[in-house]
Amino acid sequence: MSRLPLKNSSLLRTSALALSSLLLVAGCAGSPSADMSSPGPDSGPAPATATPTPTPTYKPASADGPAENVPVPEMPAIAKEHTEEGLKAFIEYYYDLIDYSYESQSTDLLSQYTNPLCGTCSQIVYDIQTDHAAGAWRVGGETNLDLVYVDMSERPMGYKYGQVKFNQKSFINHDSKTDRSANDANWGIKWQMFFKAAANGWIVVDMGSSK
Repeated sequence: MSRLPLKNSSLLRTSALALSSLLLVAGCAGSPSADMSSPGPDSGPAPATATPTPTPTYKPASADGPAENVPVPEMPAIAKEHTEEGLKAFIEYYYDLIDYSYESQSTDLLSQYTNPLCGTCSQIVYDIQTDHAAGAWRVGGETNLDLVYVDMSERPMGYKYGQVKFNQKSFINHDSKTDRSANDANWGIKWQMFFKAAANGWIVVDMGSSK
């Protein structure tokens, strides 16, 4: 067996050592655990959990005080239509607004659908505002529509005519001095009403007792 010259053997050993060094460096650079001190990606603080806002609890009026957080009546979409069915739906909504206004002692919404020249309407608004200013409130007195009739034929000024029959529960007026006055229930009350079409549905032009 022939031997490599000594000079060539030294060259091979040198090459092998150099190759081993390169492999060692490459292994360290490609290893996932090469730098254990490097911080991971910052995920930031944990998202805060939103706390739902509790719905205010409705409290009916009583001898102890006026109502609180009265639910606002929602106007049905059909009540904005200038049709027979639309006007009937609006009338029902309007009487819901009357009840709401008495109970909440707020007339802003009712006034949006009321002609200020309507005598009966203005009296309702005045009574509610006056009681509220005096620290008085009403318990009971809700209305219940029994009959709704409308006439869509042409009338002067383009007004439409309606007639309603409703019942009203008994109610008691309280004030901050603990005085009170009782009112008996009324059944079969008849009112006639006049309306004009508006962008947001209808406006009550006038209404009053119908014998």
